[in-house]
Amino acid sequence: MQTSNDVLIKAPRSLIHGDEMILLNKTFILQSLKGKDRLAIIEIGSQRGTGSTHRLCRFASQNNMHFITVDADENNAKGAAEIIAAVDNHFEAHHQLGEIFLRNYSKKNIGICYLDAFDLITDWPHKESTIESYKKRNAEFTNEAAYKMHLDAAQEVWDKVVPGGFICFDDAWKDNQGNWQGKGKTAIPFLLSHGYVINYYKKNSVLLQRAEKNTAPFNLILELKFLKRKLATFIK
Repeated sequence: MQTSNDVLIKAPRSLIHGDEMILLNKTFILQSLKGKDRLAIIEIGSQRGTGSTHRLCRFASQNNMHFITVDADENNAKGAAEIIAAVDNHFEAHHQLGEIFLRNYSKKNIGICYLDAFDLITDWPHKESTIESYKKRNAEFTNEAAYKMHLDAAQEVWDKVVPGGFICFDDAWKDNQGNWQGKGKTAIPFLLSHGYVINYYKKNSVLLQRAEKNTAPFNLILELKFLKRKLATFIK
């Protein structure tokens, strides 16, 4: 496992996590997906204590969608299976590399794909269990490996998302020159060149939508909801 020769990324302070981005925008997302049946939500990178798997599978259950979560770590996949079974025993948890799962996924019925898998070498500390997971799998723990994994995943999934559907990244942001950094460094430019638009962005999360005629690149209502949410945290 390689770490010492990689560049330590100074990641900006995250304003919102990817699963929160999805749930904050749920009214807009559900309106965009209205009339599309038998949709799936696929999470690549199951939760490691943050609660994303639990929150997203509940959202899927409440809105008649199928939920699938995928993780490269065996123990994490087992933990995710227990979480989703308590919500709906028809939901799926897979122990597999996310990009491989998406390559083999044959249905073009994805309403939301949440990409939050391979970690970056950043100035925020990783849990020891996360580091051990990469060691156990003999995975190359580098930023370039993270960029490649998310690009591979984007290339496998972009046309399996329904028109009007969404791909969301966690740990992705723009630098001062406007270039994408983080997990979406190479994946987001690929998606933008393949019919996706940025629907909503706040450091460090990005929500992209597969364009339709009624796709809005920016939604003022969502911005106001975000500001209201952040204001409430200061009042507390």
